[in-house]
Amino acid sequence: MSYKLFQSLPSPGSPELGIVVADQAYRLPECTLEAYLADVGVQHERMKELARRIADGDERPEAIDLGTTRLVAPTLNAATIYACGANYSDHLEAMAKAMNTVANDPRAGGASPFFFMIPGRTGLAGHGEHIDYPRGVQKLDFEAELAVIIGRRARDVSEADALSYVAGYSCANDLSVRERLIRHHEDASSPFRIDWLGSKVFPKSCPVGPFLTPSEFIADPENLAIKTWVNDELRQDSNTKNHIYSISEQIAFLSSRFDLWPGDVLITGTPAGVGAENGRFISAGDRVRIDIAGLGTLVTEIA
Repeated sequence: MSYKLFQSLPSPGSPELGIVVADQAYRLPECTLEAYLADVGVQHERMKELARRIADGDERPEAIDLGTTRLVAPTLNAATIYACGANYSDHLEAMAKAMNTVANDPRAGGASPFFFMIPGRTGLAGHGEHIDYPRGVQKLDFEAELAVIIGRRARDVSEADALSYVAGYSCANDLSVRERLIRHHEDASSPFRIDWLGSKVFPKSCPVGPFLTPSEFIADPENLAIKTWVNDELRQDSNTKNHIYSISEQIAFLSSRFDLWPGDVLITGTPAGVGAENGRFISAGDRVRIDIAGLGTLVTEIA
């Protein structure tokens, strides 16, 4: 029986785990996401059985209304977020057009996937959270991304085995301060001119959610429709089949350098349609809605 997991935040208290079965959400106060991720194989089978019992009416946990429940990201607060840059072919083509350059395929030159890091304690935010517009900023951008949540320690993982290390999938919004990317006081030839930390890391810069959808229930993560609306205007409309480097390739590459830990998150690139391509950025008061097929809809309110 299929299910999705979420984390809610009672007031006061620590995050509580919940489960969605047949579009109804339930509290699981005796369970934690940390325990689930510590032994995903066993816990996943347990949750499938619980979902079946709920669907059959044999188990009756407390039902809750997600519309009135504060959600937090469906991963661990201490997670590291590994963000794959320039990983959609349509995005590369759109950026090349905007910059009047040629869209080069990084694979053709033998390049490895490119990543930057976001600390979870700083960047993570949940579905429906209000994100403060950074002070002094004019070019705040959105980026819809497929989030991959690691389910067991991964080191030197092969591409063939990589997806077996995935606990599940979610939606992410990689918010970006575009004018902080370039350190203009540095010479154009300087290796210190690009500032990924300044552009990508600020409080709640990476909303993730609303659910963790177990990997068993996503037949092909490389073929999922991904869309973004800003104030109900469709801005991004693509598919994860436009990934340049697959999820398996990303996991294999990262795990060849260091350990990936349960709860760590890979955000796997964004498709065409972001403000950096056309100058249409987001403002305070905007509502960003990201939908990925089978995973749900992540809403971010810009305060």
